[in-house]
Amino acid sequence: MSIAIIKIIKTKSFLLPSSVIMGFFLWSMLNNLYYYKIIVSVPLCFYNTERISIVDAPQTITVAFKGRRTDLIAYDVQHYVVRYNAQKLHQGENEVCFTPQDFFLPPTISMISCKPMCYKIIVQTLMPA
Repeated sequence: MSIAIIKIIKTKSFLLPSSVIMGFFLWSMLNNLYYYKIIVSVPLCFYNTERISIVDAPQTITVAFKGRRTDLIAYDVQHYVVRYNAQKLHQGENEVCFTPQDFFLPPTISMISCKPMCYKIIVQTLMPA
């Protein structure tokens, strides 16, 4: 390397912008490796409810999710919903524990916890099949 190039590289006007650019790229690479956690109150929805007329269940459930920041931002909060098959319920009191399969999430987002993990759901009227 010639002496003129070394002098240009050592100047403040070259080092400052290049260090900012390198710092930005390092931050963006490390940011994708870090997983964020969000706690969301999600609505509880039932499907296959042809035989059930009255269900006493909570309206929302508090759930913690983890994922990369960009994935959590891209997946709209309104898409976080618990969908539970009502055919699994019987007349009277049911204790239902929600699993990650009850959430339809992209593969980059996962459920950490649901507090409480199990809920009591009461079916008051079950129509004959």
